[in-house]
Amino acid sequence: MSRSGFANRGTNDYIKNAVRLLVVIGIMYTAKTANAINFDLTIGLFQYPNPDADPKLIEVTKVVNASQTGAVCLDGSVPAIHWSKGFESGSNNWLIHIE
Repeated sequence: MSRSGFANRGTNDYIKNAVRLLVVIGIMYTAKTANAINFDLTIGLFQYPNPDADPKLIEVTKVVNASQTGAVCLDGSVPAIHWSKGFESGSNNWLIHIE
């Protein structure tokens, strides 16, 4: 393999990883904003529950119409995402749990 081919492949990997990171940051920002403005959101494929009075907990977010798009878990159940506020040194961050 030539050096230029290796360099191009590395650049493409960086671009793909950067896009993935931007998507995760966008999702985290959306969850934090939804909690701050305190109203029920139904946007695109995700259905967000009403934010609780406790800002540290955001209930499970389920994918709407997952079976129509084929985005289901191996057992056929609906995929979901759970957000929770970080703690200690990461108290200003959010944890993402994919179920």
